[in-house]
Amino acid sequence: MVWQRGTRSVYDHDILAARIRDDGTVLDATPRVVVSRAGNQSSPTLAGGPDGFLVAWQDGRHQVGETLEWDIYATRVALSGEVLDAAGLPVSVLASSYQTYPRALFDGTNYQVLWGDGRNSSYGDFYGGRVSVAGEPLDGTGVRITPPSSDYKQGPALAFDGTQTWVVWRAATGSYDERFYGVRFGKDGVVKDTARVPLFTHSGQKTLSDLIFDGTRLRAVWAEYVGAYGLKSGRFETNGTPVDGEGRFLAWGANVQDIPSVASSGGTGLMAWRDQVGEEAARTASIRIQPLNADGQPTGNVRVLSSSTYVVRPAVGDGDGIYLVAWGEGSSSHDIKAQRVRPDGTLIDAQPLTLATSTVSGPASIASAGDSFFVVWEAAGSRITGVMVREDGSVSSPIPLPRPASSSQTQSQPKVAFNGTHFLVVWTNYNGDYDIHAARVSPTGQLVDATPRIISAAASYQYEPNVAAHGDFLVTWSDYRKGGGWPELRAARVASDGTLKDPDGKVVVPNGSMKRYAQPMFDGSGFTLLWQQGSDAFMGPKLARVSLDGTVLTPAPLDVWRAEDNANPAGMALLAPHKAVIVYQRFDSGPGLYMNRVHGRVLSITPEEDKPDAGSGDAGLDSGVDAGTDGGGGVTDGGSDAGTDGGVDAGMDGGTRPDAGATVDAGTTVDAGTDTPEAPEDSGCGCSSAGAPFWGFLPLALLLRRRRARAS
Repeated sequence: MVWQRGTRSVYDHDILAARIRDDGTVLDATPRVVVSRAGNQSSPTLAGGPDGFLVAWQDGRHQVGETLEWDIYATRVALSGEVLDAAGLPVSVLASSYQTYPRALFDGTNYQVLWGDGRNSSYGDFYGGRVSVAGEPLDGTGVRITPPSSDYKQGPALAFDGTQTWVVWRAATGSYDERFYGVRFGKDGVVKDTARVPLFTHSGQKTLSDLIFDGTRLRAVWAEYVGAYGLKSGRFETNGTPVDGEGRFLAWGANVQDIPSVASSGGTGLMAWRDQVGEEAARTASIRIQPLNADGQPTGNVRVLSSSTYVVRPAVGDGDGIYLVAWGEGSSSHDIKAQRVRPDGTLIDAQPLTLATSTVSGPASIASAGDSFFVVWEAAGSRITGVMVREDGSVSSPIPLPRPASSSQTQSQPKVAFNGTHFLVVWTNYNGDYDIHAARVSPTGQLVDATPRIISAAASYQYEPNVAAHGDFLVTWSDYRKGGGWPELRAARVASDGTLKDPDGKVVVPNGSMKRYAQPMFDGSGFTLLWQQGSDAFMGPKLARVSLDGTVLTPAPLDVWRAEDNANPAGMALLAPHKAVIVYQRFDSGPGLYMNRVHGRVLSITPEEDKPDAGSGDAGLDSGVDAGTDGGGGVTDGGSDAGTDGGVDAGMDGGTRPDAGATVDAGTTVDAGTDTPEAPEDSGCGCSSAGAPFWGFLPLALLLRRRRARAS
């Protein structure tokens, strides 16, 4: 094997090598230096011949400063490991040009070396040349392999078919549409094809990996993006005739999962998310659901909700022993569909219910008054509308929320909660700037407030409201009245009769960074507030607590997950008093993943009356372990997933969690039996249509400090 190694600077690499027997024995404990000269020698390639090897590389010995004058050099290495051409063989040395990324093979008579070459075109070409087993370059500065074309050429991949060498490359147009072409290069150093041979030219985003000859046909292997990357291959005859059309998938990439939502009823929960499995196109991604047990652990089967078109924005609402899952269908305007679901995940409705057509937002929020549900959304013309889904599955006529006095004002971002007496719908109203408005609706769907109630009309912008209820309603929003470019998170209580108890709102989290999508939840004794915080590019979920009287209880926000992983959006539900489950999507760079996945955490929330004395510091350790990680081994999805994550989360992070205001045990058991305290633990919903996800939970104690009163 050969590799490059940096020596004196980033502009000075050498080529090293070591011999390895078939049984894995390393013959060269100290690597052998193939070439070490001034300047860079990099990107080595290796071919085996009858009496040894040929090592070729791109060489910068003739560079002046940081110019792109790369040349192609090679040397022969004997079976004993002796380097036979210490100065290097000049395969292609050409001033004021670049020759890069060589590939080499043996054609039965000579070595062949091919490389990328910039002498003729800004798009690049491939050139090639032969080197005899005696070490003689046979083709000057090389033979042009690729016919002229105005696309970017990447590769190449080479294979000798017993008569000729096939050179295959990826032609990229710059619009994420790559196609594979090839030509044949003879043992005599002559290119056999005057025009490129189309091999796999269907549209799509592809990356060429390898080319092999199986004794009869050639096989190309590549990665292809269809919402997620999958590994694909296709065969063609030695004359260039494709055998497998657009190729066949060998393995599909892991599921792309996003937009999670969760609700709980009777001590268990139901989670919904959008999932794109294998070679599904984005337009055929589906809404999937799965029950959660009392510990927040997914249980039972993953169910796919029926849809024939593009789906958006799943939302889950909980009633008395029943759930309603709603989603939008369509790529521009959205029809709203819904399914009622039992706690065990079985579907009540034979076909999805149609709640609305041609909406702007899809389902924005769901609340329940027992066995009936109220669903709200943004309708055409930026007006907030809702419907009741009754116990028998019937759907009411649309219920428009009250409009502002001026028809030029618009409404958006609706959310709804039920306090046992009324629904309260909150939304953003635009009238030159953004304010927070609300209206009550009866349990049977009758409008209680004929005109909107103003929750906040301070200077500048207030938007992204949300609402929770326990007797009073707690309305939260992002507030820009202080200026400075960053919002505060504010909250205000609204009584059941509609009275606004906190006219200015109370600051829950001050400004200082981007904060969005705050959502409150009654947690058993107060309200827990979840939001995303960070920058527009990197957001992470955080928590704070607010008492029933509106007092902020948390001295500082508590981290749920780090913003560096872009962990948003998120949803939250209460499994039991002071025990919540949080689900969120985050970019997962684990093995076999490298895409958005849905993850979850179960949190134990310490109520105020159980807080430790502040003089004792943070009381208690989070000694929970990740009870359900996969250790990276992966589980196949019924045979179709060959070596990728076919439905389980094989790329979990191990180590401690970020400090959420509590002492954290850095020695907890982590993924795959290792203890890696550098990264936070997480539990991942590696959900797939083939079976239940494998989602461990890890309690996180939110131990809230209070100041100890001391006698002076």
